[in-house]
Amino acid sequence: MLLSRKKKKSTPIPPNSKIEDILELGTFYFLNQKYEQAAEQFEHAIQLDPQRAKTYYNLGIIYEIQNHCPEARSMFSKALELDSGLACAQTHLDKIVGGGKL
Repeated sequence: MLLSRKKKKSTPIPPNSKIEDILELGTFYFLNQKYEQAAEQFEHAIQLDPQRAKTYYNLGIIYEIQNHCPEARSMFSKALELDSGLACAQTHLDKIVGGGKL
């Protein structure tokens, strides 16, 4: 599910990392506009805990920024499936679906 179409060296993740550390690292990369590295961290976090709606939302934002709208729509939908009250995910999903960015 990686964003990059070309193979890059993965960001190393210590084997005993706590999910909070992985999410923090993903956020750090995101804030520094290192979207591929951020996506790797959020994807890893989803593997460890697939029930966190906010992680799907975060990954959806990255996909949206990179104009990968079908993937973004999927992530926002999954976030809403897990937490129907996550208004920010609904807002972004509406923007993608309503904006015709498919």
